[in-house]
Amino acid sequence: MDQLVSFNRKALLLMIGGTCIYILLTVPFLHNMPITTDEVQFAEPAYNFIKNGHFGTTSLSGIFGFAQKTYWQHPLYLALMYFPIRIFGYSFWAIKIMSVIIGLIALIYAHKTGKLLGIPYLYPAMLTFNVLFVFLAKIGRMEILTMCLSLAAFYYAMQKKDLPAGVMSSLALLTHPIGLFTVLNTFVVFWCHRRFDFRYAAGLVFPLALAFSFVLFDLREFTNQYFIVQKYLYDARGLLSGPETQLQNFLILMDRAGLWLKLQVPVLILFIWGLCRKKNDLSVILILITVINFLGLVLFVPNKYINYYSAIVLPYMLLYVALAVSRHRSIPVIALLVVSLASNGVMSGMAAASFHHEPTDLFAISRLLPPGSRILGPPELGVPLQTGEVIGFHVVRMKMDLENKTMEEVLAELEPDYLAIEPASTVGQSWRLFTRSEDEFIAFLQKRTVYRGKAWFNGRDIYVFKLK
Repeated sequence: MDQLVSFNRKALLLMIGGTCIYILLTVPFLHNMPITTDEVQFAEPAYNFIKNGHFGTTSLSGIFGFAQKTYWQHPLYLALMYFPIRIFGYSFWAIKIMSVIIGLIALIYAHKTGKLLGIPYLYPAMLTFNVLFVFLAKIGRMEILTMCLSLAAFYYAMQKKDLPAGVMSSLALLTHPIGLFTVLNTFVVFWCHRRFDFRYAAGLVFPLALAFSFVLFDLREFTNQYFIVQKYLYDARGLLSGPETQLQNFLILMDRAGLWLKLQVPVLILFIWGLCRKKNDLSVILILITVINFLGLVLFVPNKYINYYSAIVLPYMLLYVALAVSRHRSIPVIALLVVSLASNGVMSGMAAASFHHEPTDLFAISRLLPPGSRILGPPELGVPLQTGEVIGFHVVRMKMDLENKTMEEVLAELEPDYLAIEPASTVGQSWRLFTRSEDEFIAFLQKRTVYRGKAWFNGRDIYVFKLK
């Protein structure tokens, strides 16, 4: 009895300690991290629902029915954003905190999966001390939710709980298109276990059917946003040219994320080492899932995001390594594992601490952009300027291309009062975010605007112009 109490106390201390480390690597740094256009646009529908009673994406107003409805992204993560914004208000911190919470739930499923497989602490520890996982848990995007649901579906499939496995797979699909890999992964489990239960199909179909029933009421708007706009955005960035282009994008991604990927080298070595060991059914399942997810992303998913790989490749790669190490322990293997944990843990802390910038100059922004203004600018401006309307400057270019209009025609339709520009939006872009021609844009600024000043915002300068 005393041994059982001692074991339970040790387990509780390990879980509390691991949770504290995870929180220390995420929460304190949310204030300092710059926020991106995507993060704000994924939060706008929930904010609009709270404030205005509709589920629109404000910064895309002027394109189809975006001002009132949002169909261009899968709905689950967008709907969940209601809770942090309702509780904490509309702020950069609130937009990111949901990912931290979901990441903690993912670690709980990692612990449950590890416990099922005999490694209850090693597997969640390898996630907690991985710089890619920590980064994923600090950005207001839906990939962390995809990862969480993928782990949940895998856990229930391994336990032969087919109905919850189906529901989790369906919810992953309702979070992001790469949720499709969650379905494929569960089928790998079924195939290796030589079974399939139709309760999985029931769990898979019901949430999807429920969500699609809402789309049927406005199928035309759904088609415009989900197919026409998304295809346009991918085409504009040259992402729809087939597997060869996807492979090139992967190579570009490896170069951009070079430092963080180098930290995964010890894990990769251990993964390859594990491939040389004797394999059981579980090993085969994890190898197949890792390979399917990796090759699927490289060859078939148009992306330049390390987030996708962190969400659906990293968890299964680390799980395979954790199992291999637990079954074939040796001093060199343990040493390499410790090096991996230590280097990733240190880099996670350093990367988090490096996200530091001067606070936004709200006084200067409010002086340059009065309340009630209609502004063309970075969508992120809509968070501090909640009394104005901020339409993303990229809407001008999108309307020019989608509706075959000139810049002057688009501006006349949008009727902005001010233009807030960051240099990166007009130069150094493979796809210019405001107009097709930089010279045309400069000529417009000279003829149609009056320079008002600049302010420090989200880690960079923005330049404000008033339209004549």
